[in-house]
Amino acid sequence: MKKFIYTLLIVLFSISTIKAQTCLITKDGYTIPNNANLHVTNEPGGYLNDKIALAIQNGFTNINIGQGWFYVSSPIIVPAGVTIKGGGVTTYISPIVTETFPNIITSIFSVSTNGSVIKNMEIQTHNGYYDGAALCGIEILGGANNNVFENLYFGRSEGNTASTPPFIKFE
Repeated sequence: MKKFIYTLLIVLFSISTIKAQTCLITKDGYTIPNNANLHVTNEPGGYLNDKIALAIQNGFTNINIGQGWFYVSSPIIVPAGVTIKGGGVTTYISPIVTETFPNIITSIFSVSTNGSVIKNMEIQTHNGYYDGAALCGIEILGGANNNVFENLYFGRSEGNTASTPPFIKFE
């Protein structure tokens, strides 16, 4: 009986450990085992920032974003110990400010804790409609230390528009 309980505890621990590992967000959807309602739609409630927040709320600490164009309607809050990894320069993160959604956002990413990682993506503050649709690419707030920002392209490689706000802002 003790051996059975011990084995059961190991299995339960392994399942919770797997859940806390990695999820994948793609242009066509969001992959979390046994959860079909977490698709990135690039519409209100389905923007990248909404889905990353939901993944973090579900215990994921390694969030991979596939190639494609993703919009944010508010800053992506990156807590301590979370890694957000894009699929390279063809993972575009852009604000969703349009003529019908005129809100300017403060940043694409906001970091205020320690040990976060953001890497391998293009961060755009211009969205094709407005330069300065996001006031900066990454906002680093007071108290943030020991974070990693790696292989990031700040700008706009698509179209003939440039991103001009500060790319990294320290508060």
